[in-house]
Parts: sequence; structure tokens; C-alpha cells
Amino acid sequence: MDQLPNDQVPRVGSQGERYRDSQLIMQLPRQDLSDLFCRFLDSDMERQEFQIFRELRDKVAMGIAQVKECSADTSCFSCKGEVDNGELVTVASKLGQDAVWHPACFKCCTCDELLVDLVYCQHAGQLYCQRHYAELIRPRCPGCDEVGW
Repeated sequence: MDQLPNDQVPRVGSQGERYRDSQLIMQLPRQDLSDLFCRFLDSDMERQEFQIFRELRDKVAMGIAQVKECSADTSCFSCKGEVDNGELVTVASKLGQDAVWHPACFKCCTCDELLVDLVYCQHAGQLYCQRHYAELIRPRCPGCDEVGW
């Protein structure tokens, strides 16, 4: 936590907690997680396409990173800075066990925000929050914030 900006450390009752809550809403839109929250899936075909998207995302692209001690001197996948043996790093298994990030470097490549609660999607070796990963696949409606099917 000491590697994160002070205003982003999620201590109870702090600005960091409010930041985390707003990032959860932004990065993990509920309408991208379940068709129960999609108001504009009008046909069975659209519902099927949504299910296929969700299943593929969950199996192929989405993961939950882990924070652990680095087992050897290496470099950060993002900033290329040094990472020392024993230093805490973030590991995203979908990008390989050799790829490590400084916790403050584990960010969406589109919005440059920390990947809240370590939930990420990967595409072509890049990290994305779920919102921006979905937008790679389908355009998002600016009015209702749902991905188009």
C-alpha cells in the first residue's frame, strides 16, 4: 500500500475509500457483468451474443491478479523499473508468471487508472479494466452506458 498514492489507499472513511468505490462503479459496470442489468437486450439473439461475450471474457481475458513477493530480481512489465527479490509485486497469471508489476503500475492501458481490487482483462498483452476491454469488443452507448449488441 505504501507504493500507492495516499489519496488512493482505501482506508475506511478516507478519500481513498471513496476513490475505490467510484472506481468499482466505473471499471466494473454491472450491465457488463449480467444481462439482468441490461435494459436494452431486445431479442434472444442479442441475449445469446451477450452470453457468448461474457463467457469468452471470463475464460480468456479476465483474471484477478495477486500480490506476492518477487522471487528474483527482475523489471516491472509496465515501467521497466527495477524490481528486487523480496519486493511486493502484482502478478497477472493471464499474462504469464514472469510478468510482474509494481502495485502502482498495475493500471488499465486506456484510462491509466489502478485496476481496482486487482480485477483485470488482457488483450494482446495489454491490461484493461473491464469497461475498456468491453469497449474493444463493442461500442458503448453514451446514453445508457450499455455495450451495443
